[in-house]
Amino acid sequence: MALPVNNVGDSGAEVAQETDIPALRQLASAAFAQSRFRAPWYAPDASGRFYAQWIENAVRGTFDHQCLILRAASGAIRGYVSLRELNATDARIGLLAGRGAGAELMQTALNWAYARGKTTLRVATQMGNTAALKRYIQSGANVESTAYWLYR
Repeated sequence: MALPVNNVGDSGAEVAQETDIPALRQLASAAFAQSRFRAPWYAPDASGRFYAQWIENAVRGTFDHQCLILRAASGAIRGYVSLRELNATDARIGLLAGRGAGAELMQTALNWAYARGKTTLRVATQMGNTAALKRYIQSGANVESTAYWLYR
């Protein structure tokens, strides 16, 4: 899916720090239980470890380039989005999770891409993830392509 990038206003997000990694790892390990990286194709605990490592790498800038977080009034992380610059015009959302914070996280991602001069923000999800599809479409995304991921 692809969204045209525009400046949609400040979402109050902040750049995740290394001190946020333990909390982010815990959140990510539980957030994507129905992803394509699940049993029976992978070991039951593999999905959680995979996404925990992904978000840690995003905070460190070693896979996605940055992880942005939204905090509750208590200071607890209530949502996060990882982002990567693909080329001069495009950026991509890696992980996005935060029950009830989807619109704010999309705004955060669009602002991040806008600040870097990007014109297109890309995101991929499974066709069965209707909540994500609805959020992306409500945020202005259009389906550009589909793909099948086959596992043995």
